[in-house]
Amino acid sequence: QISNNTNYLGCNFGEGNHLWKVSCILLGSDEETVSSEERSFFADYSPPSLQLLSPNPIPYNSGSIPFELEINDSASHFFNCTVSGLPEITYFESGNYYSYNLSLPVGQFSFNLTCSDVAGNTAFLNRSFERINLSISTDKIYYNPLENVFITLNSPPSEANISVSIGNFSILQSAVPPYPIVYVFTSNSEPGNYIVFANTTYKNITFSANTTFTVNLSNNLTVSISANTTTSEPGIPIQFLSNVSGNLRQVSYAWDFNNDSITDSNMSAPAYLYQAPGNYRVSLKVNDTYSSAYAYLNITILSRLNLSVNVLNRLGQPIGGALVRMNNLSGTSNSSGVIVFQNLLQGKYNITVNATGYNPYSNTVELISSQNLTVYLNEIAEQPQIEIAEPADGAEINSLPFTLKFRATASYDMNCTIYKNEQESWWEELSHISVKNNTYASLSLSNLSDGAVLLRIICTDLFGNSGSRQISLNVSTKPEEPEYPELDQAEEDLARKQEYYNSIGPAQLEAAQLLGIPEKISEAQDRLSMARRDLSDIVYSKKSEEEKEARRREIISNAVTLVKEIPDSITVLSSSEFIHYPTEQELTQIASSFISANSLKIDQRTFLRANSELRELITVRTKAVSVVLGNEGGNSEISIIRHYIQLGSQLNESAIQNLMLILSIPKNITDSASKVDFSEDYGQKVIKEDPIFSLPITKEVTYRINGRIDTNSASSIAVLLVKKSASVAIPGISGMAVSETRYAIWPFNIIGGKIGSSLFIQVIILVVLLSIYLVYTLQPEVISRPAEALGNRFRSVREKIGQDRAISSELHPPSVNPQVSSAAVQPQQIQHLDALAKDSVIPAGKGVQHSYITYRLQRALQLAEQNNYEEASAAYYELKFLYNTLNSNEKSILYPQIINLGHKLNIVYMRGLIAEAKAKIDSDYNGALESYNKLAAAYSLLPTEFKYAIFAECFELLNLLERKKRSQMAQPTVQPSTFNQSEGVRQKKRGRSKSVRKTRR
Repeated sequence: QISNNTNYLGCNFGEGNHLWKVSCILLGSDEETVSSEERSFFADYSPPSLQLLSPNPIPYNSGSIPFELEINDSASHFFNCTVSGLPEITYFESGNYYSYNLSLPVGQFSFNLTCSDVAGNTAFLNRSFERINLSISTDKIYYNPLENVFITLNSPPSEANISVSIGNFSILQSAVPPYPIVYVFTSNSEPGNYIVFANTTYKNITFSANTTFTVNLSNNLTVSISANTTTSEPGIPIQFLSNVSGNLRQVSYAWDFNNDSITDSNMSAPAYLYQAPGNYRVSLKVNDTYSSAYAYLNITILSRLNLSVNVLNRLGQPIGGALVRMNNLSGTSNSSGVIVFQNLLQGKYNITVNATGYNPYSNTVELISSQNLTVYLNEIAEQPQIEIAEPADGAEINSLPFTLKFRATASYDMNCTIYKNEQESWWEELSHISVKNNTYASLSLSNLSDGAVLLRIICTDLFGNSGSRQISLNVSTKPEEPEYPELDQAEEDLARKQEYYNSIGPAQLEAAQLLGIPEKISEAQDRLSMARRDLSDIVYSKKSEEEKEARRREIISNAVTLVKEIPDSITVLSSSEFIHYPTEQELTQIASSFISANSLKIDQRTFLRANSELRELITVRTKAVSVVLGNEGGNSEISIIRHYIQLGSQLNESAIQNLMLILSIPKNITDSASKVDFSEDYGQKVIKEDPIFSLPITKEVTYRINGRIDTNSASSIAVLLVKKSASVAIPGISGMAVSETRYAIWPFNIIGGKIGSSLFIQVIILVVLLSIYLVYTLQPEVISRPAEALGNRFRSVREKIGQDRAISSELHPPSVNPQVSSAAVQPQQIQHLDALAKDSVIPAGKGVQHSYITYRLQRALQLAEQNNYEEASAAYYELKFLYNTLNSNEKSILYPQIINLGHKLNIVYMRGLIAEAKAKIDSDYNGALESYNKLAAAYSLLPTEFKYAIFAECFELLNLLERKKRSQMAQPTVQPSTFNQSEGVRQKKRGRSKSVRKTRR
């Protein structure tokens, strides 16, 4: 029983885990019971068990002694331990096992260990042990034979044994304390590895140690020679000394002083006397029984020589009394300028010569024999003194020529040169003037310009001594030039015009560049500058005053006229840029004019076919601008047209020489060749006045037409690439008489292709095929009208092709350009591209980003696969324009992809025509027939592999049309094909007529 909040009970528990709680009954009437939560604890009253595995109470001959401890306790697995008596361990925490490597010095150690478990129960132990040192070492590892080996032995205080052995050889020695002890062992001459072994018994335990050393027979013997001198003269002895090291035994000496292979001395430091001058090689050989060594020394024995020194001036005259020094010898030259030095040793000498009035002389002379030496001394320089008698310094020169009078004073005669300074530059006026010493010379000078002039005279004597004198003159010989107000006004006008053209916008600047205005401004500036110069030169002309005045008027008029030709202002009315490929009608007109002008004996079809492949090798980009030019006399409207010509890379220089350009300008732009003003002479010739020109191959063609034109209508201007002659063969291009091989799929192209080389064979094959077709598919009465009506209908439809969605059959690819129609790029597409350039989607002009073109190509192919012809064809036109901005390498990569896109677009378009025709067959047969004609035209553009993809659908439509016609019996039979050439139509008519006759029979 406990009171509230005053007492608690204490209980004794046994070791182990316990779970407990407290329950109390509240004393009173209700006797309420309350309980605490359950709790657990562990009771541990026993200390841990310690077992020290190492170190044991024995000696240890090791620098590393393991400390190993096992701790066991039934309740705890974590212990805190303290150590006293060991320098490296004082405290550690451990589980049931602990280890550590002790690094202890030699000596006795005793330590106490105390460990406690988590309950605070403590265990204790102590231990003693000894650290000893038994070791043996040598002073080095490698020795020479007979070299002393110093062996050091450390041992505990007990008797020890030491032995040295190699092979069957062994030496044993005993040792007693104190230690360490050093033994000296003299190795014998036997090379190899020696083993040194030591052992001792201490406290009933045996310890041992060993080491090794090696005896070598390496050749360390060296010798060198020294002497009291290496240069001497005959009769004077030379003392030699040998320097030997690395010998193992006493050495022997063999000296050879004169290089005759005979031993001259066996001493270590002999002396030798040479009798004759010369170069000698001394050799010494030493030997110590084991090896030999050699040394060499070069000795020079000099002879006595004489040197004669002759001192002269630069004129070769002797100089007496000159002081001559030869190293530490000296003397003066006699009246003949000679001094002789005798009994000089052979070798190099420094010689110096000094004489009054002359510059010192010094040099190095090498004496190898008696010789004579001539020394020339230079007189101390005396600069010539120049006096100018006339004209005076600062004089006015009013007429030319004038006289320059001067004299030069020096020791010798001189050469003089006259220099003049005009416009801050020095010019040589007269040179190589021979002047006598202290004598006046007079010269006539005339080539001087008006203004301030400096004259300088420089005179040099024959030894290079020079002097100069300078005067200033004011030359005024030119009459006063008249004023030219017309030139002044022209220069002001030109400056004003130049300022205007520097401030105009991009469109105006482009038009000005097409007119060549920047070049005209530069030319006018040059002309005005030349006019000023030419007018100045007229002053000195010997012509009459009337002739001079006429020449002045001509010069001024030419310069002023050139300035007036430059417009005061330029305003752009309209501008257009496009790429155009000639239509069939344009090609026919150009061919007719060219054939007529050159009197060619070929028809239009042959001409066009002969040059058809050339159309694939040219791209023409045209820029057309209409402007208003402002001048003093009023405004004028003109139009400028520039064609940028790009040829295919496969045309080399030799091929280009055999080609030319045909330029055809429609009458709605100008009706006469005389109204076309070319910006330069291109070598153009008029073929036809309405107008058509021929030009040589060029990169650009620029011309102007008076008056304003619709720049969009300039897209009808055609530029064609043709051969100069029918007989010319262009590499890679078919000639006029070369047959072509075409592969076509019936029913559209079998007549247009040339199956054989003979027209007769073609007609026969055509008749057979048509006959078979008509017998099995048509009733005889169906063919009641000729095919002419259908051909006319086709031609009328084809005239509207430019307004259709299809990629036209008028297909003339440039260079390596994809096949696109002549109307493929319209002005609105160009404007669209300009907008893209302004928005930085693509760079403007050339250098279009290849990544953008690749993106547009992939997008166009996706649209084509989705049968979205409108957007895909718009992308195609854009790609075609961008394609022409690329270089040849980029074109070669993109060309086949763009070609493939064009063919896929045609197939999409043709399938639309097939669906359109099928929908109209019952309600609008003529409309279905018109769709069929468009289909045939588009089919002719496809290569063979694409024709196979659409052929079955085309043939199905043809059968539907034929069946419809059989039901009507009133309309001509549907033509199985259409052709781009009139000759193809004629062949078809002939083949059809024969088929009709054969069928009726």
